[in-house]
Amino acid sequence: MTKKYDFAGWVTKNDIRCSDGVTIKHDSFRDDNGKTVPLVWQHDHKTPDNILGHVELENRPEGVYGYGYFNESMMAESAKESVRHGDISAMSIFATKIKKRGTDVIHGKIREVSLVLSGANPGALIEHVNLAHDESGEYEEFVLYPGIDEIEHTEGGERMENDPLEKALDYFDDEIEHAESAAGKTIGSVMETLSDMQLDAVAQLITNMITEGVGDPALAQSEETTNEEDTTVKHSVFNNEGTTLKHGEVLTDEGTVLSHSDINEMFGDAITNKSTLKESMISHGITNIEQLFPDAHNVNVQPIWYKDQNTNTQAILSRISKSPFARIKSRYANLTEAEARAKGYIKGKEKKEQFFSLASRETTPQTIYKKQKLDRDDVIDITDFDVVSWMNTEMRFMLDEEIARATLIGDGRDVASDDKINETKIRPIVSDDDLYSLKATFADPADFVASVIKAKKDYRGSGSPVIVLSPTLMSELRLLKDTMGRYIYDNDTQIAARMGVSGFLESSFMDELETQTAILVNLSDYTLGSSKGGQVTTFDDFDIDFNQMKYLIETRLSGALTTPHSAIVLTLAAAEPEVPPVG
Repeated sequence: MTKKYDFAGWVTKNDIRCSDGVTIKHDSFRDDNGKTVPLVWQHDHKTPDNILGHVELENRPEGVYGYGYFNESMMAESAKESVRHGDISAMSIFATKIKKRGTDVIHGKIREVSLVLSGANPGALIEHVNLAHDESGEYEEFVLYPGIDEIEHTEGGERMENDPLEKALDYFDDEIEHAESAAGKTIGSVMETLSDMQLDAVAQLITNMITEGVGDPALAQSEETTNEEDTTVKHSVFNNEGTTLKHGEVLTDEGTVLSHSDINEMFGDAITNKSTLKESMISHGITNIEQLFPDAHNVNVQPIWYKDQNTNTQAILSRISKSPFARIKSRYANLTEAEARAKGYIKGKEKKEQFFSLASRETTPQTIYKKQKLDRDDVIDITDFDVVSWMNTEMRFMLDEEIARATLIGDGRDVASDDKINETKIRPIVSDDDLYSLKATFADPADFVASVIKAKKDYRGSGSPVIVLSPTLMSELRLLKDTMGRYIYDNDTQIAARMGVSGFLESSFMDELETQTAILVNLSDYTLGSSKGGQVTTFDDFDIDFNQMKYLIETRLSGALTTPHSAIVLTLAAAEPEVPPVG
């Protein structure tokens, strides 16, 4: 370096996973050691004004180090102040001729270095700034160690329209660009900068993709490339089965040689005639165009659960009482009878005994389970996520969901089904005996509030109840209006206060009933009983005959309301049929 640099730092660091998913490996850019490349603002190549200066590259064991020099343009002066104050501390590279092994970059050529607001490589930071002066007029060095709060990798820049060769060969674009992408050039303008030998290599590379199904252009190279399984791939890009190609020629899968002008004509026809690219290529002897398209990329490593998100399963189960005994027995004395009342005494008269009825109800347990199996080969082959853990999670929340559904409305299966959860083992609140679950009706959502208030006088449950209802009914209550068209209630708290309940518990389980229904209940009056050994337990086993991993999750429990009149079930009354007028 013949003069003092303005700043210095890492343009890229090795073995750090970038935000775009790639990892730069050791000596990936060793050929750029000692080279000088432009210094650009945010990878924007559209105008010369964005060229801020240049950077001298130095390949090191840890990555590529850069020494930056600003020019005297207005943009450079602005950027210089931002660097001097530490407002900008990240750098980013624009590289081409990329060769990859999986997501690892093993070779490439750095075309420019940019100052960016946020880089993709966390280690690409400015370390030294030599832009301040001390009293003697000499440079004073500042060392910056900025933190990275966000890593950003934005989409690509603009490209010229209606360039047929550009549109087709865009599939082979293998550039790495961190942070914001630059405006692209046409393939034609890039091709003009290549030598005859380089043009031959590009032409044959396209042919190889078509005729031999090479998936990654980076692997079609004249030198030996060793992949992760130590398999050596040798390929010459200058001939195919003894055929010598001249500059600008491509060998098709039928052995026909296409010139560079033929390729332009082929892509031009596809646009001018509004035909598909496949049809145009077939007319020139290329039939397996599908090989040009990249494989679909799985955006979700672990499959997403597609399920009902409005069941409120955990909220329901958390409110229910738990018993360490599987057999639930509740006893009650009916003190509502007249004979149970206290009596007045008259001197000289005989005192009479008090009479009241005593009753009890017993609920016995049932086993509820979920069973799955996986081929062991699949468990071994699926390496991008833990499929066993993923499946166990699914089994647990589906078991919990079934228990919550059974306590409120039953499982909905036919009574003759072998999979039916017996409603005398886990008693649904909506269909429980009238002694425990009172029944009432309402005419419409506008009448619902008044119906709850009237029915609540018979409630004998614990504390302040909630109303379990469907999201549909809850929405209709929120939208109630007065005769002037104004909303009656500003929020759910006002609706609950009007009805004298502590709140609402929305659950889509209630939508599974044929008739719109709501339950007024304190769920602590419902008890789930499970003795030791019957609580939720998981099992796994291996079937050596079928090479299968088998998994089971099950519980043995009973469930029932244990307090008389502890729930009120409100059902939408059926509309009365219209009677046609007589006469």
